[in-house]
Amino acid sequence: MPDSATLDLVSPAFLEEMLRAHTPNSSCKVLAVEPLPLDNSASILVTLTAGQSARPIGHFGLAVTLEEAGRPQTHHLVLKVKPHGAEISGMLAGLAGLCGGELAAVYPTFAERTGFQHTHQRELAVYEHAAPGLMPRIWGTHADEQTGLYCVLMEYLEDVTLLNSVQTPAAWTDHHIRTALTQVAAWHARHLLPPGFAAPAWPDVPTGPYMQELAPLWTALLHNAAPRFPKLFGAQRTAQLQAAIQQIPQRKAWLDARPRTLIHNDLEPVMD
Repeated sequence: MPDSATLDLVSPAFLEEMLRAHTPNSSCKVLAVEPLPLDNSASILVTLTAGQSARPIGHFGLAVTLEEAGRPQTHHLVLKVKPHGAEISGMLAGLAGLCGGELAAVYPTFAERTGFQHTHQRELAVYEHAAPGLMPRIWGTHADEQTGLYCVLMEYLEDVTLLNSVQTPAAWTDHHIRTALTQVAAWHARHLLPPGFAAPAWPDVPTGPYMQELAPLWTALLHNAAPRFPKLFGAQRTAQLQAAIQQIPQRKAWLDARPRTLIHNDLEPVMD
């Protein structure tokens, strides 16, 4: 049975407010909302952070009946309730502490500077302003700094090839991989920024000095991972990564002279 906080989020009044804010000229009215089964297992950050938050977070499948132009229509939608970036940062700091050693000692200094502190704001900004293509239809967003509530109402993806297949990488054929790479390349092309173009005003944008200041964290992460995953971090690769950390200023200067684009940092499931 959903708790009262969840019921408030999936209420017709709340969803109608999101819809009308997203499309001000719309006169749609939410007549009814029914739950739909939804697999949350692929959302690792949400799953791990759920225990850190007093608010309901995660993905909620909904069958939403709208009155549009005087006629009722039912749409299958997903309400994504984002964890606040501070909750994600706290959860990751807890995991780092469990690792012990160098990583546990170093991580607290950088816990709010690893790129997760502002994810609740960045994701909504992308949904509101990104070019169409390669993402579900967005029906509405909601951001409330006072309550820490950040939501996205989006299309429910059904009958999609390889949906939630991160745990079954063998299902990906060569054709699937090439199709995905082609579509991701098109997405990158649509969001390409020329060198020198002003970066978004996030406090954790990875500038050269910012990345250099985090060098102790990158080193601690490498020292923690290499002995635990020797198949992924052999001697040669570990040496290359250590050299890359030492060469951050030169590498960042090289990158800054080239175009940039919008990317998805975890679009990289490991295939053994």
